[in-house]
Amino acid sequence: QDHLVMKEMTASIMTEINLRDQLRKLKAEQRMRDTFVAALTHDLRTPLTASKLSVQLLGKRHADLPSVQTSVARVSASLDRAERMIQNLLDASRIQAGKLVALEVRECDLHAVAAQTLDELSALYPGRFELKADGEFTMRADPLGLRRIMENLASNAAKYGAPGTPIEVRLERHESQVRLQVRNQGTPIAAEDQQTIFEPFHRTQSATESAEKGWGLGLPLVRGLAEAHGGRATVTSSAEEGTCFTITLPLDASARQRLSA
Repeated sequence: QDHLVMKEMTASIMTEINLRDQLRKLKAEQRMRDTFVAALTHDLRTPLTASKLSVQLLGKRHADLPSVQTSVARVSASLDRAERMIQNLLDASRIQAGKLVALEVRECDLHAVAAQTLDELSALYPGRFELKADGEFTMRADPLGLRRIMENLASNAAKYGAPGTPIEVRLERHESQVRLQVRNQGTPIAAEDQQTIFEPFHRTQSATESAEKGWGLGLPLVRGLAEAHGGRATVTSSAEEGTCFTITLPLDASARQRLSA
């Protein structure tokens, strides 16, 4: 009997040692990944900044040449996209580490932000978006953060929804909160994917099988930005009702930012 007890205790101790060793390795890998992302994004920003300044200078020197201006605009847009990708990586790293995304809170109008973002996206996806909004949507929030939420949800709906079908964007205000909904038709998101769709670097099966490429950062950033405002992000999806992402935000995000500072 004593031999069995000792054997069980030894096995338990060895299991605990193994678990602690695995945890130590996971933490070391996390630190290495965080260091790598930070170093990569820092090192990439220096040549990007230099390239943007050079392109801007080129544009000023040849302001009278339309062909040069077209090339300058194209290169500038590509550099801006690369900068956004870097910021997405940094924010995804913060989210994975359990930190809030940094915001610059000021007075802004969610309706105006949504309308401008959808207008710009309509150049890529003409005739797809229907914006419905009733009431006033002035709030204290980060306008760039709101834009990133709107941009990610709307472009995702256009990429992965049924081609040619309308995408409904609805804004509603309820007392001290606003609600943003983006609904599209098409193949529903599987139930198991709905549970993990907001996790960094996760891509649903339909996204993986599609021609659209990505890192799986868009929706995690949407949730991270919503939570940084003191709000939340949810999704429902069915063949009958389509896929609907809902973002609920407080009218004033200042309090959440003060608490997290």
